[in-house]
Amino acid sequence: MENETQQDTSNGGEAQASPPVDAPTSASYFKQRNELDKTGTKITIGEITFLVGRPSLASLTKQGIVPSELAAKATNVQQKMASDKPLTTQEIESYNQYERIIVKSALRSPRIVDENPNYEANEIVFEDLSDLESTELMMYIQGGSEALNSFRVQRQRQITRLSSESLLDN
Repeated sequence: MENETQQDTSNGGEAQASPPVDAPTSASYFKQRNELDKTGTKITIGEITFLVGRPSLASLTKQGIVPSELAAKATNVQQKMASDKPLTTQEIESYNQYERIIVKSALRSPRIVDENPNYEANEIVFEDLSDLESTELMMYIQGGSEALNSFRVQRQRQITRLSSESLLDN
């Protein structure tokens, strides 16, 4: 089954719809968007449905959940990844730590706990997520569905390139 992320708006209302371009955005739009960020939106990755919010990085840093040094390292890693520069092992480890914190903070259902999950109470540990699921959750949290589409196109190009290179090697 091909992995697809879909946004479900049956969560009691609309997904984060853009306000009309020709009119100033009303304060009620911000209220609705912020509430949806807190309660979460249903998204499906493959055959698994998650309820995902979008936590504020500024709030997570202010609360000490994301150390500011780690946030800065993650930003540098994202910039390097965007420019196709190679990453060091330390940079990858820092980014993985950052991703764990962000995904744990955003996932509303199932809820991520540090250890000894109670699966009957809808708890999982981060290791229960596949690499693809954690990556796609992170993409959604940071940029929404459009970022995922771009990610998928880029990933498919990489797979195609690797397949072509391996065919040339044989």
